[in-house]
Amino acid sequence: MSDLKVGALCGAALTGVTFLVLIGVFGGNTSDWILLLVGIPVGIAASFLAWYLLFHWFTPSIVFSAQLSKQPDSAASGFSYRIKVRNTGTRTAIDLLYVVRWRVKGLGDRIENWNVVDLATSSDQSPFVEGQHHKIIRISPEDTARFPDPLFGANINHRARSKTLLLEDLFSTGTHSQIQAYVFACDAFSGTRRLFKSKWYGLDDIVEADFSDIPMSDVSTIV
Repeated sequence: MSDLKVGALCGAALTGVTFLVLIGVFGGNTSDWILLLVGIPVGIAASFLAWYLLFHWFTPSIVFSAQLSKQPDSAASGFSYRIKVRNTGTRTAIDLLYVVRWRVKGLGDRIENWNVVDLATSSDQSPFVEGQHHKIIRISPEDTARFPDPLFGANINHRARSKTLLLEDLFSTGTHSQIQAYVFACDAFSGTRRLFKSKWYGLDDIVEADFSDIPMSDVSTIV
């Protein structure tokens, strides 16, 4: 049982216990006891109903593009990479935070370990995204501070310093390489906050196309 459910249950139970103590101290008739016995389960049910509506209905709804868009660009690398984030709900999502994370296995002496790097992006937050609107985030591996690290190899180091690093270079590193996007968002009405995760993107998910030709994923993982 989650902490929220436990809190709702404890709140209702505490209300009932307090009522019981007051009746014991100050006395009460039969109708008071009947009211108490009815009120406790009703209070618990109402608490669960409020919890369900707040954390399952009045929540943000975020999905991600099914693929990563690669477009020609004036940058030194010659290309830019983008991911589309859409608020599919009818209410505004506020206080959004964006993270794009690359993980790779097979580097250094511990080849079974995952190494994780948060990639530089064009935006790491936005104040709001209205319902049925989207935000496009540019992914900038060439601006990621960790890539001059010798752990990632001479090719990654050189391309990072020359600002020509491509996502394809990352996907060709190590024995297994993936990218995943995360969005933290709050519902403007309820204030309920959720973390959304995209699928894991691989090399085959990079397409040289605009988002008009790239579908949105049907669902995203909610944490």
